[in-house]
Amino acid sequence: MKKITEIRPEGEPAEMIKAVKRKIVISSMTEAFVILMLVAIFIGIYCRSVLLKGAFDEMSYQLSAAFWQQSSSDTALQMCDKNIDYAADIPVYIVVSDNTSGETKVLAEEFNFDGRDIGRAMEAALSSGKLSGIINGQNLMYHIHVYGQEKDIICIAFADYAHFMLNMLMIYLNELAVVLFLMLAVLYFSRRSGYSAVKPIMEMWQKQEQFIADASHELRTPLTVIRANNGILRNHAEDSVASQMKWIESTEAETKNLAALVEDLILLTKKDGIAASMEKGIDLSKLVQNVCLNFDALAYEKKIRFDFTVEDEIYVTGSVKWLMQLITILVDNAIKYEPERGSVEVKLREESGKAVLTVANMRSHIDEENIPRLFDRFYRTDKARSSGGFGLGLPIAKNIVDSHNGTVKVESGKLEGCAFVISLPVENYGRNYKLI
Repeated sequence: MKKITEIRPEGEPAEMIKAVKRKIVISSMTEAFVILMLVAIFIGIYCRSVLLKGAFDEMSYQLSAAFWQQSSSDTALQMCDKNIDYAADIPVYIVVSDNTSGETKVLAEEFNFDGRDIGRAMEAALSSGKLSGIINGQNLMYHIHVYGQEKDIICIAFADYAHFMLNMLMIYLNELAVVLFLMLAVLYFSRRSGYSAVKPIMEMWQKQEQFIADASHELRTPLTVIRANNGILRNHAEDSVASQMKWIESTEAETKNLAALVEDLILLTKKDGIAASMEKGIDLSKLVQNVCLNFDALAYEKKIRFDFTVEDEIYVTGSVKWLMQLITILVDNAIKYEPERGSVEVKLREESGKAVLTVANMRSHIDEENIPRLFDRFYRTDKARSSGGFGLGLPIAKNIVDSHNGTVKVESGKLEGCAFVISLPVENYGRNYKLI
């Protein structure tokens, strides 16, 4: 079974999430308890009905058995002296009464009738108007058979109702055990499902807190530099502008960094805007070629071998602006992080109805443990930190790919080399294509 790594937020969010989990567990337990109790009650009533009917049927059989071997010469009470096996699951006390002769005979005594008045029991059974039932006052069950042409031979079988209730008690105890077991199972699974239900909330909250912390950190650095520059300018107010140009240019550079950061943050929220700018018949082949040509000079300056192979006329539905941004981010990162005299390759091909764009570094390497977090906002490897940037390029690229119903994956060699592979749905659009 896959191990669940629990996320443990702190402070107010933790209390809120605990409250949500608690409500989920309580709700699940309450619903399960009500359902199980209703089922248990139904089963109990059904079992009581079945067992009661079975008991009366058994008593009826035992009464009828006395007459199976009767002969025409037998008198009413003589036939009851036959040696008949009355063995049964329910111990019975059988009485035969002949109204003609007024004689009464006990045929079977399989349970102790002490403390009970047989006369009152027979009177209660006969006066009930029913062939079977329960005599509550004496805690007895009874069943009546009437024989003879004149209906003058009455056989009554009595059984101890306590014996029947003992069987019912065992059924109720088994039901209770099953209900308790199921309630424990519900508790266990509701706790797990409760965690699964709030896990996305916890992850979102955690990412939000991390995002705020990272954004604050990225904003603090340029603001600190700008504040320091302004302090220096204020302390040297009598100096000429030309002599202070170093601090002014530093402030301008940090202002540009702030503007770039804000622009990147805005891009991360533009998913709806991307969808609104979608067009059919976008020539992705030309877009990739144009972006690669723009970076050819930069690669040459870094002495990086830059090759791009693009299949012609691969068309997709998308936004020209955002697809250009996606390709630019990937190619820019590839060249930026490839060491001098390294190699970068860009390939675009159509495969199984998908436009597959691969941007690969031949010598730059991404450690395997870093790959799952590459698309997290503000996440940067140590190498990336030394190369500038805010760590928002790949999250923006992922956002663009998702908006185009595509996928992105990262492939990295054990020692060197890595590749970003983008797959976008290809459009079979005839020849009425948008010109780029």
